[in-house]
Amino acid sequence: MLNTTTNPFKPSAGHLPPVLIGRDLVLDDFREGLDNGSGAPGRLMRITGARGIGKTVILTEFRNIAERRGWQTISETASAGMAQRLLSRLQPQKGSFSFSFEPSVSISNVGGSLGGVHYERASIPLTLREAMSARLDTLEKRNVGLLVTIDEAQAADRADMVAIATAVQHLISEDRNLSLVFAGLPSMSSKWLNDNVMTFLRRAQPERLGDIPLGEVSNAFVDTFHSSGIILKGEPLRIATQATAGYPFMIQLVGYHIWRVVRRNHDLWRYCCFCGWWFVVELLRQ
Repeated sequence: MLNTTTNPFKPSAGHLPPVLIGRDLVLDDFREGLDNGSGAPGRLMRITGARGIGKTVILTEFRNIAERRGWQTISETASAGMAQRLLSRLQPQKGSFSFSFEPSVSISNVGGSLGGVHYERASIPLTLREAMSARLDTLEKRNVGLLVTIDEAQAADRADMVAIATAVQHLISEDRNLSLVFAGLPSMSSKWLNDNVMTFLRRAQPERLGDIPLGEVSNAFVDTFHSSGIILKGEPLRIATQATAGYPFMIQLVGYHIWRVVRRNHDLWRYCCFCGWWFVVELLRQ
């Protein structure tokens, strides 16, 4: 009998799975970066990997780790106007600062307005630096910091990346309590790291996400199914594990459909656990 009515597997883009497996090293690198203070390699990180490999999930977990430590986090997905959206997210809360900061987006390429004063697109790096610095002034009084994550960085506008990289570079040189993590497809590296204007980003700690070792996949299946009152073992477990090929999205997809069918066919599953593995084979074929 199932112990839960909610499927624990989540085969949807960017959804944090119930158990994050095979990513201990990159998570430890990030935690050490927060622990070791400004200038630690783990505070400036670039994550690459194929689609479905778990980049968005890692960024989500990074934000969870930082927020549990009291840090403020800002999440952005690269698209046109990212730097201006970041400016807006950094807008001070009422009463927190002694000045008003309210950027608005312009339809033309010249930039926007800042508190009624027009600014050119080339001034965005300095504006971002000032906005981040003001936010950090408040956060650092509580001995916490600011984490900015950027997903799909390969799709970012060059001017946005220059603006963000320039601002972050200055703040890191000032030993501010700041962390920047950007993630994207492998093409991101050739696009941004070979840009002479953004040599700063080359010094970001590289983390390449690959497939999950099958032994860890198998253990995760056993534990996750067991928590739902399902015993998956022997040949069915081996077939389910092999079907994923260690690909994080497939781990969720295979687990989701096995759990779904078991929920609908309790008696059939009990029979198959004793009499063979064709149940899992047929399920995976479907």
